[in-house]
Amino acid sequence: MRGLPVLVMANKKDLPGGASEAEIKKLLNIQDLKDREVAVKYTSALTGEGLDDAFKWYSLQLISFLLYRLSKSLQKKQGFL
Repeated sequence: MRGLPVLVMANKKDLPGGASEAEIKKLLNIQDLKDREVAVKYTSALTGEGLDDAFKWYSLQLISFLLYRLSKSLQKKQGFL
């Protein structure tokens, strides 16, 4: 869906040669997305580090997106758009 936030959960950041946020975005070809929020969050599957932050970020972005869409839909139905 257009405008949905994109979250990349990057694991293994602690290993030598780990990719930077910019490198990850470029590898996934998401560095130029302008119509949505994009974030790279570093996580550890082993310890769980970063998972809370990643899910919190995505939850807030998704709620914001849904409220925006609902607002636009209501405005359209009421003839404001």
